Amino acid sequence: MQETFGSVSSPFICSQVLRHIADLHREEFPEATEKVYKNFYVDNLLDSFYTEDKASRAVKNSTALLKKGGFYLNQWLSSSRRVLSRIPEGDRNQPRLNLDIEDLPTKRTLGVLYDSESDSFVLMLKLTLKQGLRIGS
Repeated sequence: MQETFGSVSSPFICSQVLRHIADLHREEFPEATEKVYKNFYVDNLLDSFYTEDKASRAVKNSTALLKKGGFYLNQWLSSSRRVLSRIPEGDRNQPRLNLDIEDLPTKRTLGVLYDSESDSFVLMLKLTLKQGLRIGS
């Protein structure tokens, strides 16, 4: 079967294929399987962890799980330099980023900006005031 990305059914099919792979390997990767079901949005994995070790383990296990189905996870981004340093450079969102001296990037994901340096979402609003509209008293 061949699926054309960009068609209406693509997000659904992508999600179902990822879930099928997770189901096939649930016993070997129970935590990663849970991530596929709860933290994947089409082909984006978004999650939060209380420790760097848990984040690193999730990267390792999610990558290994989906590799079993022929998928290669990359473009990893984290607010932790330690976690990023454990990910091969070529698999990071910004492979050439010098983790020792450069600020971590701000990237768009799922329609919002994520500032990984401050570990926060950035909202950008464009306000247009109508002429004659008074604000305040």
